[in-house]
Amino acid sequence: MYISKNKIMAVAAAAASFAFGLPIAAHAQSSAVAAVATYKGADRAQRILEGAKKEGKVVVYTSLENADATKLKAAFEKKYGIKLELWRSSSDSILSRVLTETRGNHFNVDVVETNGMELEALQQEKMLQAFQSPYLPDLIPESVRPNSQWIATRMHLYCVGYNTNVVKKENLPKTFKDLLNPYWKGKIGIEASNYAWFAAVLEELGERDGTQLFKNIVATNGISIRRGHNLLVNLVASGEVPLALTVNKQAVFKLKKNGAPIDGFFLQFGVGMMNGLALHANAPHPNAAALFADFMLSDGQAVLHELGREATAKRYQTTADGRIKMINAAGVLNQSDKWQKLYQDIIVTPTNQ
Repeated sequence: MYISKNKIMAVAAAAASFAFGLPIAAHAQSSAVAAVATYKGADRAQRILEGAKKEGKVVVYTSLENADATKLKAAFEKKYGIKLELWRSSSDSILSRVLTETRGNHFNVDVVETNGMELEALQQEKMLQAFQSPYLPDLIPESVRPNSQWIATRMHLYCVGYNTNVVKKENLPKTFKDLLNPYWKGKIGIEASNYAWFAAVLEELGERDGTQLFKNIVATNGISIRRGHNLLVNLVASGEVPLALTVNKQAVFKLKKNGAPIDGFFLQFGVGMMNGLALHANAPHPNAAALFADFMLSDGQAVLHELGREATAKRYQTTADGRIKMINAAGVLNQSDKWQKLYQDIIVTPTNQ
């Protein structure tokens, strides 16, 4: 699910209203977080670990699946002996909770681990603390966001999923233009909220040409709209949707590994979204927060890779997928109304074109 700038502003306004009249006592804690997050001394690792042990725990809000988050928790606690408290929810629920808590001068979360769009929103609301880590050079360059307000630890890759019992491999399209072939009439599906994916595709194809191409695809062959990525990928596996344009690569290959008649591929390019973590500017356990961030940028990368996630460490990159077009989280967020309207008008509820 993607968020809009208007939704962020509405939540922020409601949170500000809730906080009206409450005392502002965050400055001292914010300074303490900044001191830990930007410290570069030779004794950094020892200093952070000792501070984290005194603090005793770290609180993380995450949108990772429960099973994956639990494995990361176990690995962190085993290595450091420090308690990791998880609150797991959807990315938009995490955004809403952090905005509400922060505006209410209630500081509970240390680290926010979620989708890039939501992290970008929190950055724009000035609720994150820039973070320096010796592990940053081990990540692909795209992982380190401007000013290091949030750091990408994993990628969400969209691929085209298809049912191998319904669609023969030799009939698969190679480009988006191939979807105009009458063979695909009634066979194409897409998720209802994927406007950020659409923005990235049109940016790559050229907005004018890409817009016209998708209008033509919809008019010629139609696109079935399904709400929910898990639903969509399972409908591909069942054969109800023979080919879907926006399915999670990890989900496709998990089903394939379990014997489902499904496979995935990219057209002339793939589309990806950077997801990651950030320290809250008023983290109550700043040393433990920095320790967890370091863990996610080092040992945590191995855990993510073993779970089948697209980790951002350089050592796990491959050219097998071909070229990936990354979604510009800040750009899409700031123009979310435009992209949502285009996606709605062209894909979801097309008018006479």
